[in-house]
Amino acid sequence: MRFCKASCEDVPLLRAFILDHGESEYNSLPPDAVDSELSLLSTGHADALCVYEGQGLLGFALLVRGEACPDCLAQYDDLKGMCYAAEVVVSRQCTGRGLGTRLLSLCVEEARDKGYRSVYIWRHEDNAPSAGMMRKAGFRMVDTVYDPHTRKTGSRRTTIMNRTVH
Repeated sequence: MRFCKASCEDVPLLRAFILDHGESEYNSLPPDAVDSELSLLSTGHADALCVYEGQGLLGFALLVRGEACPDCLAQYDDLKGMCYAAEVVVSRQCTGRGLGTRLLSLCVEEARDKGYRSVYIWRHEDNAPSAGMMRKAGFRMVDTVYDPHTRKTGSRRTTIMNRTVH
């Protein structure tokens, strides 16, 4: 397995991958929202950390930096000092192998290397596999909020988690 950063030329591959493997009963991924997130790669406000086996993409994490992080996170921390793991997506054939946890740990290392203080991430409150991945990568719960515009199933709540990197 090989871990590396994606380039802007990889955006079509990342887009197809997330639309193929990222949607679930807990995650809705409108293509325009995916495009908006991935556009942060070309502006230099995000990095995509990828894992490959041979030539095949097995997964990636999109790490958004600083003031490009969602404004709603400002109630928990200073946007300038944080990163946000916007997506952590692993091929459906590779779930349960620890790749998501490894990608999230790479996000923490990248944030630390760039001088940020913390990494935030969120998930559907009911998404137990995501919760386990985040806990294994050292994240702790910050808040859980009712989020009916984003969450259409289950509790309809979003759990926000973070990890201090210094």
